[in-house]
Amino acid sequence: MSENAPETPESVSERVGAYGFFMSSELMRVLPNLHLTATQRDVLDLILGEMQDGGVVPLSRTQIADKLNINVKTVSTTTRILTDIGLLWRTSRRAIQVNPTAAYKSATGDPEEWLRAVQRFQGKAPEITLPDYERRPPRRVDDKGRHLKAV
Repeated sequence: MSENAPETPESVSERVGAYGFFMSSELMRVLPNLHLTATQRDVLDLILGEMQDGGVVPLSRTQIADKLNINVKTVSTTTRILTDIGLLWRTSRRAIQVNPTAAYKSATGDPEEWLRAVQRFQGKAPEITLPDYERRPPRRVDDKGRHLKAV
């Protein structure tokens, strides 16, 4: 293929391989309501971005901290928060499993594979606890209930 010729879908597919990334639309809708800090959201985004086929993320807390240039304690706190919500859990010191109900990466790109993973983890994966309000409450207020201004 010449350098100036546009890529075809087939040539792109050969280069990157077939895969599918599936994410719960319900989770995406309420994610802003979880009150994650920017750093916590960065950790979640990195975990989802590093997810391998089957939803496994082969990263330790130290590796996540190094990639984001943050403290390991911050990663530990964040993964605990995400675990409490039910989005993920640690399978070992060096691996995280993303709850397939929240997000899943498939080697084939077949949505049926995602559904099979959700069924396979039923009873093993934690229940995802999402806020039940439609409108996000204010992030921070002072002792008189007034919204705090960003600094």
